[in-house]
Amino acid sequence: MQPIPKFYKYLTGIDIAFVDGGLGADTITQTAAQFLVAGLVSGDVFSVSGSASNDGDYTIVSVVAGTITLATATLTAEIAGATVIIRSELTTFAFGNCDAGGYAPDSTGLIIQLHNDLAGAGSDDMTSVRLQVRDSDGNELELWTTNRWIEIKSSGVGGTAVDDSMTTFKAVGKDHPLWVGDIPTVSYRTLYVRLHGPVSAQEGNIAFQIIAIYQDSALSGISHVVHFQDLLAADPDYVHAAITGTGASQDITTVITNPDVPRVATITTTNNAAPAGIVTITGLVRGVSTTDEITIVAGGLATGVKPFDTITNINTPVGLTAGDTVTVGIGDILGLPREIISTGDVYKKKVNAEDKTDELAGNINITYGTVDCGVIVAYEETTIWYLSD
Repeated sequence: MQPIPKFYKYLTGIDIAFVDGGLGADTITQTAAQFLVAGLVSGDVFSVSGSASNDGDYTIVSVVAGTITLATATLTAEIAGATVIIRSELTTFAFGNCDAGGYAPDSTGLIIQLHNDLAGAGSDDMTSVRLQVRDSDGNELELWTTNRWIEIKSSGVGGTAVDDSMTTFKAVGKDHPLWVGDIPTVSYRTLYVRLHGPVSAQEGNIAFQIIAIYQDSALSGISHVVHFQDLLAADPDYVHAAITGTGASQDITTVITNPDVPRVATITTTNNAAPAGIVTITGLVRGVSTTDEITIVAGGLATGVKPFDTITNINTPVGLTAGDTVTVGIGDILGLPREIISTGDVYKKKVNAEDKTDELAGNINITYGTVDCGVIVAYEETTIWYLSD
């Protein structure tokens, strides 16, 4: 069975108590007041283990530093004393602003656990595990990835083994992964992740992905996990607003908005003068310059096949005359960062932390390395697990 890697926000302590609020809301409290430091936010689903009477899964109604508020009649009263563990699967974490020379969230870092098969379903071991950092759109083009502002260290497998090469913070970014060895089934690594901005710069609204790349001990391919954060819905004129035909070939290179993440382009054409021909989109796919030829559908929408990172040129044909216009947009088909060789290489999908693996069947294109998501809802988060070299 393939490894099951998942990142979790993590908190533990003997100072965590459970309060039955009676007719009011129930709460979980901590003397050290570390709930916000652990990255917990309203709406998070989290698990409790190690308590005397309150192990289980819960949803946060609201949270402040020392108190998590839950729904009424959720908890059994329990004083602090037991070693309680709180975990919440991590889909995204907003690090916010990073001041010049400063740290976010602080110099000790956000604690994250990378688990292989936390539920004990019988997965294979993860070997040759390395961590990569990507921009929120899955690329490595932002200042904090190219200049390696993100720093990570690890306390070892299971949180007990010590690996001297990873017990100090290492800068991770473009072309600089962090190798963390092997993670056997039902084991984990505790990671500490922080932003460390240089004294010469500051940046706001920082968001990024941490991707675990590994070898399945029973397979020849390396498994990858890619997380698409805050996806935009398909938009027929997102890349370029209406372009009026001239009856001659046109190259449009200005006022182009690049896709939010690697995804296919669409064209939408009016039908006033029987437009015909091919609109050619030029840009980068996985960092390589390429073109996609999309045949006009008069009075309708046509979808391309190549997932563009960036778009640099839109060429309209002689068959688009002054009576018609074409817009260029983004579709519902996402591009994987690496190529695949079999539809079975894409083996798991989650949308907003909900398992949607059943949506993969019939929606994988191995020629272009894409996943058709049907209809993407604005600002949803999608995570895809797949095998590649």
